[in-house]
Amino acid sequence: MGADSEATSDLRAEPQRLDLKLTESSGSYELVLGAVAFGLIGLVLDRQLGTTPVFLLVLTIAGLAGASISIYYRYKHRIAQIQAETEALRAAKAGGRG
Repeated sequence: MGADSEATSDLRAEPQRLDLKLTESSGSYELVLGAVAFGLIGLVLDRQLGTTPVFLLVLTIAGLAGASISIYYRYKHRIAQIQAETEALRAAKAGGRG
């Protein structure tokens, strides 16, 4: 019975952050919508200027690259946050023992 109460107290000490899981996106929407939106802008420009699909291709690639870079830097920032939180928790646990 002692082990059950310890496990329960551990769960209460570190509440699950379900709200973060619901609001975070894997970036799939951003990748697709960025490329599609910029591609459509390129298509409109190509039709108005009478060019071959130069703007379509260039802007689609730019939208995809921009979204990819954004996702990469958000990922790096989140990993840095997690590492800082982990270090803080380790320091707090080590300070509590001594």
